[in-house]
Amino acid sequence: MEKLEAIADRGYWDSEEILTCDQAGVTVTLPTPMTSGSKADGRFGKQDFVDLPDEDAYRCPAGEKLKYYYSNVERGLTLRRSWTSACHTCPLKSRCTTAKERRMVRLRA
Repeated sequence: MEKLEAIADRGYWDSEEILTCDQAGVTVTLPTPMTSGSKADGRFGKQDFVDLPDEDAYRCPAGEKLKYYYSNVERGLTLRRSWTSACHTCPLKSRCTTAKERRMVRLRA
């Protein structure tokens, strides 16, 4: 069976189309979009967090784990939400978030 692959650049992607490709067995390769206001303001972006799939969590630049709390569906896409309550004592907080805590929202198939 032939495997299909799709390659796109950063400016041309749609999350619903990526999900459709994934469901159809098409491997999609594209750079992570740079849409973060945090990154523009000099704070850590999502790419600075390490995905820990075996633990269903992310590790932040300060070494704390953002654990998974819940999922919700928006526009037909399942979004998984993770965070940590360690931010209030973190010495890197000002480089990470202006909110009470850093939250990660990721699309998971």
